[in-house]
Amino acid sequence: RMFSALVLCVAGVWACIFGFQNWRANQFLAQADNFARQLRWEEALECANQAVKTLPQPKAYALRGTLRANLAKFKGKGSEMEAVAADLERAARLSPRDPKIARARLLFYQNAKRLDKAEEVLLQMRADSPYEVGHSK
Repeated sequence: RMFSALVLCVAGVWACIFGFQNWRANQFLAQADNFARQLRWEEALECANQAVKTLPQPKAYALRGTLRANLAKFKGKGSEMEAVAADLERAARLSPRDPKIARARLLFYQNAKRLDKAEEVLLQMRADSPYEVGHSK
């Protein structure tokens, strides 16, 4: 009985901590999204970085990758593209069937003229959800 109570207590504490971390990460993501809509890329990227540090989750990596791509395009820094690809690929590994992440990867690889990777992503999208309107023939 004591062991069961201890396990339940530990599980409750863990759930509270995880819930708080999830809430904080989502707050940072909302701020990043708000800054991005205002074209305040640096501030948006800082919030996305905080979200990744708080709770590394697929949507945080995907947003950070997209923001890095936008900022690199704006500043003309092609050197950032490997970091963008790394973020988007990590998001895809964490959530392989997420269509939003797949679309972000597809757009990134198309814009980066890496058509072999874009084709690979598109074929995977079709395999994962063949009836999705956005990537049919």
